[in-house]
Amino acid sequence: MSQGTASSTPDRDRYGRMLRYVGHAGTDAARELLASGAARVYDTDQQLARETDYAAAAQDAHSAATGLWGNCLTTK
Repeated sequence: MSQGTASSTPDRDRYGRMLRYVGHAGTDAARELLASGAARVYDTDQQLARETDYAAAAQDAHSAATGLWGNCLTTK
């Protein structure tokens, strides 16, 4: 397992929590959770390095009614 940050990404969020990317064997753990519908995108005012990729993975899961999106009613 590995963790790290992107040089263009803030080190902490607005609440002071550390922001890290977690991976294992070349797989981005957050992206996998989003793609499987097991998580939702974290909304922030800060620009994050993988924000576009994460949003696309989450949207694909939502459109396919995968994971949470297949079992929960959502409104937006």
